[in-house]
Amino acid sequence: MQTPNYGEMFRKYIYPLYETTLRGRSTFKYYKEYEKNQWLSPDEIKHIQWVKLKKLLEHSYKNVEYYKQQWRNIGATPKDIKTLDDYRRLPILDKQMIRQHYDELIAKNHHHSTRTKKTGGSTGVPLRFEFDDESDQRRNAVMWRGYRWAGNKMGNKSLYIWGAPIDEEDKQKKFKDACYNYITRKKILNSFALSENTINEYVEQINRYKPINLVGYVAPLIIIGKYIQKESLTVANLSSIITGAEILHEFQRELLEDVFNCPVYNTYGCREFMLIASECGQSKGLHINTDHLLVETIDDNGNEINNKPGKVIITDLHNYGMPFIRYINGDIAVLDERICDCGRGLPIMSSIQGRELDIIRTPDGRIVPGEYFPHLIKEISSIKEFQVVQYKLNKIKIYLVLQTGGLAVSDERYLRNKISNTLGDKVYISFEYLDKIPRTNTGKLRVTMSCLSDC
Repeated sequence: MQTPNYGEMFRKYIYPLYETTLRGRSTFKYYKEYEKNQWLSPDEIKHIQWVKLKKLLEHSYKNVEYYKQQWRNIGATPKDIKTLDDYRRLPILDKQMIRQHYDELIAKNHHHSTRTKKTGGSTGVPLRFEFDDESDQRRNAVMWRGYRWAGNKMGNKSLYIWGAPIDEEDKQKKFKDACYNYITRKKILNSFALSENTINEYVEQINRYKPINLVGYVAPLIIIGKYIQKESLTVANLSSIITGAEILHEFQRELLEDVFNCPVYNTYGCREFMLIASECGQSKGLHINTDHLLVETIDDNGNEINNKPGKVIITDLHNYGMPFIRYINGDIAVLDERICDCGRGLPIMSSIQGRELDIIRTPDGRIVPGEYFPHLIKEISSIKEFQVVQYKLNKIKIYLVLQTGGLAVSDERYLRNKISNTLGDKVYISFEYLDKIPRTNTGKLRVTMSCLSDC
């Protein structure tokens, strides 16, 4: 009889004992619920989503002063919401509204029982928000489900190259996090500390720890991958890599798969909701967690849009402490009506095109996705990192970090000509060379940034 390994022991006994018995949490129960849901038909999942939505709307109208007033202004009550088209009549919630109406957005029956979290502030100003215990537990359950599609099961030995807290952590919390990471076999390397001087140590840590899965921000994984490739280093065998926090381009996926010799799975999330969508083994798009969230995309006029880029609108179906209903998170994505060959009934997000502020606009009305620049600049091997910043409608600066040897005059001319052809000759383009491009507070590299509204 085969002896069960630690991962099996963890999933069957240790995690249920820890989460359910010792901590009194329902994470494992929710995980089993979500595992079952994924194999239901699309119509069955839509029904689950609708029932959850109706319940959330009734709760919010009764207990959240902000929504009660907003919906009364348009003559709507939960009883009037009979279809998704009715639901789409409800006003959109944005970050500025949350800041202005913070207390009014907290449910009166959840005051003093919510937790506070902040976003990283990738647009310059962090957002503070509240969430309740059930929402927290369900977010973790959905995360475990999505990571499992990439072969990262509970209790697997995993190494994370992730952002560490910038503020000094409470010693008790630090100790509890260390204990949790130990029993879940999760090792974390601080992506903020990655540099020319430390990169070899990161590779050595991967080789010493020998993880089954590697999880990380895209930019630091690419830096490490290029270093391994350049130095012809050997690296521990991995079953999979999970990327998040930043856009993963196909040429980056190819690099990581070539260097680490394992499949790469992309994920999409934000701090307000955690995991929104993730790839299965088919790698033909990301499954949206529609049994947990309601995700829409809209055009500039607020109309529903599918199969082409739209602004992402999300409703968290389980955060009753501070409900986010039709929240615009600033991202652009494409929702697809295809059904995946894997058999899951969860719908597909075929691509994530970045933040709305990543789009470059021109004086003659052109709209260029930020994705254009990585595909252009990847062809020039002397460029290590870059950032494109639009300061005015007719002014763009490109910050470059170079490999040893510098940028050839012909390469700069090539970039200038290609970008001018795309943006038009009314846009002034300049280059500035840096030793390092600053990251956001959460350690992300924003490769394309528009300052037309604010910067």
